[in-house]
Order: sequence, then C-alpha cells, then structure tokens
Amino acid sequence: MAKEWSEKNGVQYYKNRLYIAEDESLQTERAQGCHDSLVAANLRQEKTIEIVTRDFYWKGFSEWIRDYVQSCNECEHSKFPRHAKYRLVQPLGVPYAAWSSKSAEFITQPAQSQGNP
Repeated sequence: MAKEWSEKNGVQYYKNRLYIAEDESLQTERAQGCHDSLVAANLRQEKTIEIVTRDFYWKGFSEWIRDYVQSCNECEHSKFPRHAKYRLVQPLGVPYAAWSSKSAEFITQPAQSQGNP
C-alpha cells in the first residue's frame, strides 16, 4: 500500500496520478477539463472516468464523476432515444362475425380539453 503513494516537490501522487484532496472546486475543474471541453466533447461516464484516471486521483472519484456527468445539462439534452421509432397507428381489421375478435386501446396521454385532462 505504501508503494502506491509517492511525493514529488511537495505534491502527493497515488499510482503516479496527481492526488486531489477533497476540494470540490479542484475536482470540478478537473471534471470540466475532462468532460466539458471542446476536445472531450461531453463524453459518457465511463470514458470520462477513463480520462480522469490517466492523470488524477481522489477518494471516491468514480462515483463523483458519475454524479457530475448525470447532472450535465448538455448531456441530458443530447441523449438519443432508446426506444423503437414511433409508427402510425394501424386500423383494426373488420371482424367476420360478432365477438370474433377483441381489442384494447391503451391511452397513455389523454387529450386536454379547455386546459383540463
């Protein structure tokens, strides 16, 4: 464990990565440089963690980075949908006899009438 820590010119390193003490402003500055910059182009969580771990370390940094990326406003607005594309509603076929077919319609967003749902 002691071999993992070193000191150069009064600066602490953990596994040859600059140790950042529990200073929110320094951590935010590093995260911005590794996530928000034009070069980084708002990378996803795993890639941002990979970039941070190349040069920096602080206690609980993986969870901290995940929270930071999840709170990124630009990432939130540029997410791709994970569902199938919407299609037009297809009409039901005409049944050949009474009660020969059954159907159900699920209304997920009721229309508003005069501002009331």
